[in-house]
Amino acid sequence: MARKRLITRTIKTRAVTVLGIDTETAEAMNREITYTPPIDDPKKELERVKLLGETDTFKIVAIVNRVDDEKIFGMEEQFFIEHASLVTRGKTGIEEV
Repeated sequence: MARKRLITRTIKTRAVTVLGIDTETAEAMNREITYTPPIDDPKKELERVKLLGETDTFKIVAIVNRVDDEKIFGMEEQFFIEHASLVTRGKTGIEEV
């Protein structure tokens, strides 16, 4: 039996634990937010995490922990062809057709 062809992608993520405040109860709490790709500049990272995790009632104050991870994901080539969106490479980058 022939080996199945795989499409693979290595993805680096960062899981951060943030300290935030519930604005309705004034309770401080920690939440975990995972994003990709990891950002090394602390100020830019906090901005990104706020965009991902803040709501009208939860405001992020600080990042208290960071854990980086790298995983290789894969799927069979035929499955990829059947389910992926067609894209083109243009002067401005990759665009969906």
